[in-house]
Amino acid sequence: MVTKAGRNRVLLMLIMSLVFSILALWAVSGAVALATPNGQQATQAQVANVTATAVVAPNIARGDVARLVGNIRIVEETAGALDSRDIWLRIQRNGTRGVIYTETMEASVARGNLQIGEIPMRAAPDLFRIRVESTSTIASTVVAHLIFYDAAADADLGDVTVEVFSSETTPTPATPLIGTVTNAIVVEQLLPRFPDVPQDHWAVEAIDFLQNARIIHGFPDGTFRPNANVTRAEFTKMAVEAEGLELIEPAVPSFPDVPRDHWAFRYIETARAAGIIEGFPDGTFRPNINVSRAEIAAIVVRAVGFPIDTTGDRFPDVPQDHWAFEEIMTARISPGPPNIIVEGYPDGTFRPDNPASRAEAATVINRRIVFPIP
Repeated sequence: MVTKAGRNRVLLMLIMSLVFSILALWAVSGAVALATPNGQQATQAQVANVTATAVVAPNIARGDVARLVGNIRIVEETAGALDSRDIWLRIQRNGTRGVIYTETMEASVARGNLQIGEIPMRAAPDLFRIRVESTSTIASTVVAHLIFYDAAADADLGDVTVEVFSSETTPTPATPLIGTVTNAIVVEQLLPRFPDVPQDHWAVEAIDFLQNARIIHGFPDGTFRPNANVTRAEFTKMAVEAEGLELIEPAVPSFPDVPRDHWAFRYIETARAAGIIEGFPDGTFRPNINVSRAEIAAIVVRAVGFPIDTTGDRFPDVPQDHWAFEEIMTARISPGPPNIIVEGYPDGTFRPDNPASRAEAATVINRRIVFPIP
């Protein structure tokens, strides 16, 4: 005869068994849900010690084919972080209408000794693969650059984003994600070209690019005046915007001739704090004087943080004791032909003290943005 206490023990055991069965079933079904392709619960694991960043990119217009759109950098924070896994870049569809995708791109190693394939392979309309062929022993930077986009005529307006993955196979919902970056914005139309910068102007591509990136601006009459000179304040603003630096606004001005109500006050203070620009021995900045070719080379080298490199052929008019010798040589060499930051004239000179023209300044800033700089 089963006692009341015995019946209670049997009932308790049955309840516990049922609870464990339900928990086990829930755990299994949860695991299946996580493993289901494209499942809402699937999550992407961040790749340790690798980051992805985008350099400033311009607007691209609906239906406008092959617009140049900056570059994307994949940076190893520690050597071997990518560990021979390929890099994949998926261009995200913008909204619900119109596919935005890369028409083409190039990739190169801007720093370190990682080895990659020469040409990124297109795996799908919106997916590119950069073949990683080695494990780095020096923390390396890979740059996808010379990117062109196609925008459908009915594409939704807004950001174009790129997901950057690291994987041995085509990315799935569970593929490790390096990061997501915004690399362009789809707009109704591009800004009209400056009337004094025709299609055959030697700097037209750089000027068009920076105009639509809102880094350079024209004059009230709509012209750009490519042969006009650039002031120190104007070029400082261009350099700060190209680097995407967050503007600061200190209570006390650093230079007596750049008061808080000066139009370029925040840009100049930001550049000074970042070590990009310096004043003169008397403590002034002289924002309204023309910036020289030597100064634009020095500003870009400091802004990017290039390691100084004085190897290679020298300009005959830039002796070793010139104040900007190291920066000019570095800007001439880095990141290497054909992507050099500054060039000389046909006679081999650099003319460091000549004032830089607006077209020359735009070209230097454009090269800093587009080419694979570490």
